[in-house]
Amino acid sequence: MTSRAKINPDIMRWARIEAGYNKKNLPKKFKDRFEKWENGSVEPTWNQLRDLSKQFKRASAFFFRSKIPPKDKMSFVEYRKQHIDFENKSPELIYNIRKSKFMRNNYIELMENMKLPLIDFSKNKFISENIVDFALKIRKILNISLPEQKKWILNKNNVKDYKHYRFLNEWKDGLNNLGILIFETEKNVSLNEMKALAIYHEYYPIILLNGSDDVNPRIFSLFHELVHLMLGENVICDLDEEIKKEIFCNAVAGEFLVPSWDFIQNPIVKDYDYDEWEDKDLLELSHEYGVSRELILRKILNINKTTADFYNFKKKQWNKEHSNKKKKRSGGSHLNNKIKYNGKMYSRLVLSAYENNIINGADFSEYMGLQLKHTPKLETLLFSD
Repeated sequence: MTSRAKINPDIMRWARIEAGYNKKNLPKKFKDRFEKWENGSVEPTWNQLRDLSKQFKRASAFFFRSKIPPKDKMSFVEYRKQHIDFENKSPELIYNIRKSKFMRNNYIELMENMKLPLIDFSKNKFISENIVDFALKIRKILNISLPEQKKWILNKNNVKDYKHYRFLNEWKDGLNNLGILIFETEKNVSLNEMKALAIYHEYYPIILLNGSDDVNPRIFSLFHELVHLMLGENVICDLDEEIKKEIFCNAVAGEFLVPSWDFIQNPIVKDYDYDEWEDKDLLELSHEYGVSRELILRKILNINKTTADFYNFKKKQWNKEHSNKKKKRSGGSHLNNKIKYNGKMYSRLVLSAYENNIINGADFSEYMGLQLKHTPKLETLLFSD
């Protein structure tokens, strides 16, 4: 006779909903069984429970709880689809949000155990409807000048990096210094569902970027979400331009990354007398500031040096080019990808906690999603710069 697990059916149902699964998107092997498991008429076998645990990202022991956990009261706003409840997000997005909150809890606990001072982000809250003032405030609290930003086109080997990875990494470091934990999704979260999100806390708020996005959009998303955090907001968004708050956050991010006072004096911009711009000039400007061609052309449109028709034409053309690109698998090494997903700030603290015997090897593996054998190489990657 097959041994069965006497789980709590209410916990089974709760775990499925919290993981973002319903009758339509449950894996086929569970579809014909989950209703009976949830109404208590049939109990899963131990092998089935282990499979479910992996699917819902919960320990097997979790399903034996007597009470449903208290509901997470975190309030999210999604400006593009305000009618969609958080419970109806994709399982991939829900997993990444849960993982981000888990890592933040780990981070604060480790900081306290290591008796390190916490960074109070709330002192950076800022309320203003003036786009330029808001952008200047960000520049001030980051303490990174525009000339310094422009130097980042050169990588550490003094070679121009036209993909802008150094810009992304330097900006992440700058936001880390404000006490912001930056993570990236490691599952296939659709860009139509989420470009990025912000979870506000006074200490160690979270920015979660879509790891499948290109470099320039991730750079822009960092500052779009930073504006939300400085306003004290929790937001899941796709950077839709039709909503007033999103228009404001986009405008501040664009003004910060490409300040108008500098842009209008740029020799390329200042001396250009045509409505239609050459790609080579747009590229040169994008590399100077470390942003996308689209952002550059938007700035040009804002100062009336091109037309809305030309801007929309180029935007449509670039979108088509992007959609025609073959989707590449995640590049880089396994360790580099883990640092990307977990963030350098979090990864450094977890590794230091392990090396100082604050946590054991099992904790390290759970916190990082890595085996202990990777620690020497991980240390080199995290502390070599």
